[in-house]
Amino acid sequence: MVPNMGHCSGGPSTDRFDFLTPLMAWVEQRRAPDTVIASGVNFRTAPTTRSRPLCPYPQTLRYTGPAGGDIARAENYACAAWQ
Repeated sequence: MVPNMGHCSGGPSTDRFDFLTPLMAWVEQRRAPDTVIASGVNFRTAPTTRSRPLCPYPQTLRYTGPAGGDIARAENYACAAWQ
């Protein structure tokens, strides 16, 4: 599942991603992806462009950046066990 990506409803979400390249690396080179980075540009509040890792189920996304850090940058997030 992609966070904030509503089924058939559009709106702001990180809905731009490439699953094909990581899938090819997994099949052809036996390198399973940990995450896939997604981006989105339709956010109504600043920052309007954001990126996030997409986590494999059952993991979920957690902010791990510094207090007051940039919420738009994928490197400020990590996949973690659901709590």
